Amino acid sequence: MQSSRSVPGARRENLVTTEVKEEVLVYDEERHHIHHLNQTAAAVWRLCNGQRTVSDIAQVTGIEEDAVRITLHKLDQANLLNGALATDMRGNQSRRSFMKKVGIAAVPAIVSVTAPSAAVASSHCDNPCGGFGLCACVAPGTPACIDGCCVCT
Repeated sequence: MQSSRSVPGARRENLVTTEVKEEVLVYDEERHHIHHLNQTAAAVWRLCNGQRTVSDIAQVTGIEEDAVRITLHKLDQANLLNGALATDMRGNQSRRSFMKKVGIAAVPAIVSVTAPSAAVASSHCDNPCGGFGLCACVAPGTPACIDGCCVCT
């Protein structure tokens, strides 16, 4: 039997997930982060049930064990796993050697962004600078449009 540190468990509490084809969008309600897991990362995350080993996950997905380890490391960095990830679960080779070995298709990708607060998301300008459609103030103040650009007043 593997120790609980040797078998990864996906965090499920306070997360809202949306399946998009073979990928997953995860909204972390605690940290207000949105994570986009590509096909490789999503496949590994789905199988993290606290009972499967790296070898088990690799066998089920057909993904190389090193790719599974790198994916687990990325999932851990995104706070999408329960508990600390054991040292032996992390990838032990450079990205360059990994890319040469498995190719670009198996590279796990997790893109994370911080979601805007409700107040920031609801404030927008008709023609903001940069075209993002959101106004936000770093310092306390009210976002406003001046000459078509969002500024804090």
